Amino acid sequence: MRNKFYKVEEQLNNLHWKHIAYFKKEEDANKYVELHNTKVTVYPVRIVKCEFSDIKDYD
Repeated sequence: MRNKFYKVEEQLNNLHWKHIAYFKKEEDANKYVELHNTKVTVYPVRIVKCEFSDIKDYD
């Protein structure tokens, strides 16, 4: 079983996204996005679902 995690990113411009936080649970990532959106200057934010790779996948 692979370990899943959720990465919160903030858009800097059309092409670049800055990683701002990592979470084990999607609910925590959503709560962080809500807190992040209460700032004065808000840029678009997204949550990316990721998982760790295993070396067996590349053999």
